[in-house]
Amino acid sequence: AAAAMASRDGAATMDRGPAQSLCLFAEGCKVLPEHLGVCPLEECSQCKRAFHAICVGSTEDFEQTGRCGQSQCSIITNAARSAAAAMASQEVRVAVPAIAVSVASDSSPGLSQRSALSQPRRRRPTLEMLQLPISEIEQLRRDTEDILNNNLADSIRTMYRQHMTRFLEWLFANQRTYGLITPAFLQDLEAAEGRKTPNGLPTAHYLEHILSQKDIIPIDFVRFKAEHFMHWISFLLREKPDLAFSTCSSYRSSLMYIVHLYDVPVKEFHEIEQVLTNHFVGLKKKCNRQAAKDRSVKVTVGKDPLPFTIYQVLAKEMLCKMDREFIWGRTFMIISWNLMSRSSNTAGLLYNHMDFANDAFQFYIIHQKNDQAGDKARDPKHVYANTTNPSICPILSLGIYWLMFPVDHSTSGGRLFPGTSQYERFRKLFSQRLLNDRDVLTALENNGLHVGDLGTHSIRKGSATYTSSGTTSGPSISAISLRAGWKMGTIHDTYLRYEAAGDQQVGRTCCGLPTDKPEFAALPPMFWCETSETRREINEIMDQLYPCIQGNARLRRLVEQSLASVIYHEKFLRDTMPMNHPLFQTELFIHEGFIDTLKKFVTTEAHGRVATGITSHTCLLKEMGEIKSEVGEIKGEMAEMKGMIRKQEEQSRMPCQRCHDVGGDGDGTVTSVTGSTTVQPTSVRQGERVPGRSVYDMFVSVSDKLDTIITRTEDSGVRRLVNRDEENDGLGSLQGQDVSNARRSRNATRKPQKGTFPWAQMTTRCAYMLYHFGHAETRKGPFKRLRGIDFPTKYDGKRHSDMKYLSKRIKEEAEALDIYKADPNRIEAGFMFDQCENYLFEEYEKVTKTETNGDMSRFSQLCWMTVVRVLRGNKKRRKAVRSET
Repeated sequence: AAAAMASRDGAATMDRGPAQSLCLFAEGCKVLPEHLGVCPLEECSQCKRAFHAICVGSTEDFEQTGRCGQSQCSIITNAARSAAAAMASQEVRVAVPAIAVSVASDSSPGLSQRSALSQPRRRRPTLEMLQLPISEIEQLRRDTEDILNNNLADSIRTMYRQHMTRFLEWLFANQRTYGLITPAFLQDLEAAEGRKTPNGLPTAHYLEHILSQKDIIPIDFVRFKAEHFMHWISFLLREKPDLAFSTCSSYRSSLMYIVHLYDVPVKEFHEIEQVLTNHFVGLKKKCNRQAAKDRSVKVTVGKDPLPFTIYQVLAKEMLCKMDREFIWGRTFMIISWNLMSRSSNTAGLLYNHMDFANDAFQFYIIHQKNDQAGDKARDPKHVYANTTNPSICPILSLGIYWLMFPVDHSTSGGRLFPGTSQYERFRKLFSQRLLNDRDVLTALENNGLHVGDLGTHSIRKGSATYTSSGTTSGPSISAISLRAGWKMGTIHDTYLRYEAAGDQQVGRTCCGLPTDKPEFAALPPMFWCETSETRREINEIMDQLYPCIQGNARLRRLVEQSLASVIYHEKFLRDTMPMNHPLFQTELFIHEGFIDTLKKFVTTEAHGRVATGITSHTCLLKEMGEIKSEVGEIKGEMAEMKGMIRKQEEQSRMPCQRCHDVGGDGDGTVTSVTGSTTVQPTSVRQGERVPGRSVYDMFVSVSDKLDTIITRTEDSGVRRLVNRDEENDGLGSLQGQDVSNARRSRNATRKPQKGTFPWAQMTTRCAYMLYHFGHAETRKGPFKRLRGIDFPTKYDGKRHSDMKYLSKRIKEEAEALDIYKADPNRIEAGFMFDQCENYLFEEYEKVTKTETNGDMSRFSQLCWMTVVRVLRGNKKRRKAVRSET
């Protein structure tokens, strides 16, 4: 080794350098040429060749680079052990920088050195590795097109194609006049049947196919001029005089889309684009004049903002509906209102987009219409509870939603509103069902609105309008624009940035908290646990109600806050919702003792929390409210003192009952019957004030002053921070109720009443729990102890049979998994259902996979009757197949 190091200057240099020419590992040597003197050489006991101890790697490296069976060499094995000690030298780290980086990135020196020494050497790619088959090249082409297609949203691309379909129909109908349809398009149109309508026009399906394939160019852009397009716009205006200018602009954008789709040279089309720009300036003025002259033309553009009063009516009406679909839609609407987001953004919310901080929920909007590339900062939007108006409280709406629809189910894909077309689902529910409700129509008429004036986008408009103009002490327009995701110009976007305080005030305002009262600083309900036993009780109930959130601490905290709101507003829910509402068929109300246990720990006190997003005048109102309460107490005490003084005066002027007046000498002396006692009352001289009388006057004067102070505070809008009247729907009104669930034994076998049980409004899990444990709230015993003849109607008997069939299928799967319990408790029943739910999902997927296009995210939200119907149908199909075979 020494001889090799001494002769390294005269050794032949290889392509990889002198270090590799001396080392046994050749190209696998890790030592830089200028640091050969730092890393000593060792000699192999088999081939007597030299190597660096620092270059020793794994056995596989030896077999690939060695030439003499180095695995049998004890020197190389010992060198691998001593390499760790060599790495401690700073000189070696400088000599071998690649290994030094690996060592610095590892927390354990020994492990890091060993892993650095055993890192595989990166190979240079070969020609065979770089050559791709034709199938992969075709896949790369499709991936490239997919990247290009991300420039437009799918909905916008569909709209552009629909607009150009109408334009192509018009050009085809006027082919003799303009001659702009290409021969290739005409030839392909006649090539097959079914591509024309009975009127001779191309079908819309065929035109959309042509525009999506891009194989045939339908328009002759060489002869195309701007006046041709403007002729079509004029034709549309003649058919519909109230056509909006924004719609005409979308037609123009569709034309630009077609130009870029078929790669029309920009230079040739630039002149046409300039002419269209001049035409559209005049078109905009014409549309404005038309709106000023024609009374049939709508003045406003788009849908009207949703008024706050109508928003409250809609939320309360949806809360009272028996259909579970309205509970889903109500949560969707309230979340969209509080986030000021588009309905499409609300439909795309995920559970990992939500968080809880101090006293507010936090939502993150990742993708927006005007920020599709994600360039804007992802700042949280704060959502607060509204304890003064529970009908529009977003936290309470989430609590009800998570009780009726499973939280973060395995089939939901992590989405808050699982499903592929949740925007369309809400649009149909809102526009077609909710707005046509009788009570809603009355409210709209009272506010001068029609059904066609409102849409899903009215929620976003109404929320921003109410927050900015619904109060004279609202948040800044910058904070509102940042929350809604609107651009404010270069200067504003650069210097007016996001701050949590501004968004927190926006959150408190748009959730409906009164800005002119101290309740604006109200805190949300929470569970206060003073001991570990209390926390254990709450955790056991939550594990039973929400089995899918175990192990997710962040989501568990969100669900716990929403559950606290449900418990806090229990009286409001019972007074507002029908007795047989699906909410009261959930596990929270089915199982005995859950509500009574949780009610003991819910509170709205601070307990270390700080109200965020409150204004300075709210703090003053809060302090003035506290002063008012203290003044009220003083007033009560003074009224009591006035009564005591008046009573003492009356007693001092009355003669003693044991004495009587016997005449005397006229000086007011009263002599007793025995003549042994004489009582002379206090004489009042003229001009002399009675001491008791002066004190009384003094208190009367002070009381009048306090009355004046209280009147002035009432006129200034001051209210007490905490109002614990009987009308409040909080715990204060619930403490006086005697709600004893002890008498509601689950072993009772009372028959369900006719027409009062909502069979079709339960999930599969709730139906299974109801079958085993009954309903504590309605005093219905376990359904497994009933028979079909125990029900009043034939329909109820069939539903009981369906529930029995569902339990039987779960029982079979549980027996197969060896987890079946004949008489389970709540925890055991929940465990059995969770383990057997995958079986139900697989059976359901076999039948409905073709119908749902593979989307099973809404399985957890389905009604149990739907699942049973599918399972029964699948069984019948199997029997039919067996009989045929």
